[in-house]
Amino acid sequence: MQIFRKFFVIVVACTSQLAWAQNTAVIDMAKVFNELDLQQKIEKVARSHNSDQIAKYDKMMSDLQALSKQYETDKKMMSEAKQKEIMREIESKKFDINALSKDLNRDMQVSFAKARDVELQKIQFVAQKVAKDMKFDVVFQRNAVIFYDQKLDISNQVIKQLSKASVPTK
Repeated sequence: MQIFRKFFVIVVACTSQLAWAQNTAVIDMAKVFNELDLQQKIEKVARSHNSDQIAKYDKMMSDLQALSKQYETDKKMMSEAKQKEIMREIESKKFDINALSKDLNRDMQVSFAKARDVELQKIQFVAQKVAKDMKFDVVFQRNAVIFYDQKLDISNQVIKQLSKASVPTK
């Protein structure tokens, strides 16, 4: 019952807010991201920001694979002491790779978030401009609306504007 009351209050609040907003538009962010291939662009930016760490990780993995292969190939000819030494070295490399992997993962997430935020700012800037030009008072994201008439969707206009030229982030 408590949840229903909260939902009812939210619906009433939203309805009263929409009463003054005569011209309402909708933007489908997933469509904008897909049409402009922004996910791939964001990933590319994140990778470029972390290219040194990625190269270091790849080198460490390559070195570990080479050492492991050498160990498997030569272990029958190695003394027990040499086998233990190489196994310690392999374990040390695995530990270092694991630590670097955690750092790289964290740094990639941060870079990804920053790049995503830049793209979202561009979309917001263009969506506001399109909405003002088309005399809309309010723009909702598609996933926040249960139903809408397609004529209220400004996604294509936003995509068209974003495709034209570079867009400021502020």
